Amino acid sequence: MSTTDSPVMSSVNRFRRRDVVMALTASLLFCGLPGWAQQVTKMPRVAWISAGGAPADEARYEQRMEARFRELGWTFGRNLEYVIRRYRGDSAALQRIAAEVLAMKCDVVMAGDNYVVSTLKLAGVTMPIVAQVGANLPELGLIASYARPGGNITGLAPEQSARVVEKYPEIWKDMMPGLTSVGLLFDPTFPSGDVYLKIMERAASQLGITYVVEAVRAPGDIGLAIEKMVRRGVQALQVWPSGVTYIAMQQIHDLAVRHQLPDMTSFHMATKMGALVSYGADFEDMYVRSVDYVDKILRGAKAGELPVEQARKYDLIINLKRARSLGLTIPNAVLARADEVIQ
Repeated sequence: MSTTDSPVMSSVNRFRRRDVVMALTASLLFCGLPGWAQQVTKMPRVAWISAGGAPADEARYEQRMEARFRELGWTFGRNLEYVIRRYRGDSAALQRIAAEVLAMKCDVVMAGDNYVVSTLKLAGVTMPIVAQVGANLPELGLIASYARPGGNITGLAPEQSARVVEKYPEIWKDMMPGLTSVGLLFDPTFPSGDVYLKIMERAASQLGITYVVEAVRAPGDIGLAIEKMVRRGVQALQVWPSGVTYIAMQQIHDLAVRHQLPDMTSFHMATKMGALVSYGADFEDMYVRSVDYVDKILRGAKAGELPVEQARKYDLIINLKRARSLGLTIPNAVLARADEVIQ
């Protein structure tokens, strides 16, 4: 009798076969448990909701943000699912996007501006929200304070203060000493905008400047608003920062050129497009820095325990090419203060 035919070995082989069958059966049963496959393959999901803007600038934002994700160990499609949605100044579209994101059950939502943050809050989104440019968050009741946000919102905020808004009429007067009337495209839905508008108007009046304010709630309002300003004899055009004016930067500048109006904005990319001057926070830097917040949250931090950071600096950028086309000579003292001069 061979060894394999012995009663003892036959018993051993039967036990081995039984063990293999039991192991395979257990594996199949385990794989079949609801949600098991999803748990194994599920990647964190992050949504970015943006107002949109000039394609070249949006592409640069995306590239820099993706590069920062990679530096922090996240690769789109490999260990992170990344979804982009743009509402392009359309409040109804933003509400639909908020509902979609809520249904998607994202791990983190990156909110490009205050409109996004507020809409997500009203939609009942309780997942972590990272505000990329979140002005006046405590005043709006969206967070408890910048140091201790609480709740599910954190991120970055430009400084919205009297010191900042008072700079705009000051820059106008330094550049154009004889200026007395400035048209202002103002979005009345901008959070706390009316408060800071009054502060800016008071500062302007002390310098002999009057603001002619026209409300714009959608890009379609802009053309008529500027026509009204021109009829009232404004000598320059200023743009109040909002989601509406952000996505309409090129449209606004084209109309300023048509009417030969010097134009000032808070958006630095507008001066790259040809606007005369911009003064404001570096939004691109804030968007990139927001990725660090997402990384911390994905690794276990609670949004409400992460302090909101403010913009690191405000830049003054002057476009001399635009000044020459307007026949303006910018004083050397103003050029010396500029952080960048576009020739």
